[in-house]
Amino acid sequence: MDAPLDACIITASSPCNTRRLIGDWSHCYNHRRPHQALNMKTPAEAFALAA
Repeated sequence: MDAPLDACIITASSPCNTRRLIGDWSHCYNHRRPHQALNMKTPAEAFALAA
């Protein structure tokens, strides 16, 4: 999942596969992808500091 998320194309062959792909994307978005609005931290990093 090192490619930019905008370049990802999700194709799912079943509801179970769809849930897994969405879960993978959500994990990447929250734990690996830095966000400009969070001073280039991931949401997990930003909100761990706030807790």
